[in-house]
Amino acid sequence: MHSHSTEDIEEAVAHLRDTLRIITPWDQQEREDAINVLAWLNSTNDVYRRVSPNIPSRHLVVYAVPVIRHIRHVLLISHRKSGIWLPPGGHVDICEPPYRAAERELHEECGISVSLAGEAAAFCGLAQTLGDIAACHEDASLWYPAFIDHPSEVVLDETEASSAEWFRFERVQGLQTINQVPRFLEKISSLVTKGE
Repeated sequence: MHSHSTEDIEEAVAHLRDTLRIITPWDQQEREDAINVLAWLNSTNDVYRRVSPNIPSRHLVVYAVPVIRHIRHVLLISHRKSGIWLPPGGHVDICEPPYRAAERELHEECGISVSLAGEAAAFCGLAQTLGDIAACHEDASLWYPAFIDHPSEVVLDETEASSAEWFRFERVQGLQTINQVPRFLEKISSLVTKGE
């Protein structure tokens, strides 16, 4: 296990603050979440999960959200621990750039390789986790769209998820998921529509 200096961690958290500052909030909830997460990042460098499942009680996670632009589909996984549909994602390792964590999680959970280098996080969220009450904690999340041209073959990590499915954006509203998923899709819909 790599040991990180205090300076390494301070620099990584400063980068996280910069990452968060360039996100333009989509709605009032994202605006409030971004303000809350930025205040948290300004108050501590203890932002990475050190001990599973909940130390510290709030820590950083990322989502890599595979999206097929031209047919408006998104890949979600049926997450085993929470029992809901989520994009691939997980915890950011200490000092790991968040876009690299998103790439890693997408590959580990679904076998899909993408490059998010140079991609800005598109969404920020803050949510209490679901599932075992003793393991509950708060996730501060950065969301990265992973735009792809066609459905990729999914090689599912069955320890994390029971299934994976491509959903039309409109169908996500009826799924059991966290409120950030449909809000994220609404936010990026203008990018998908414009083909950017």
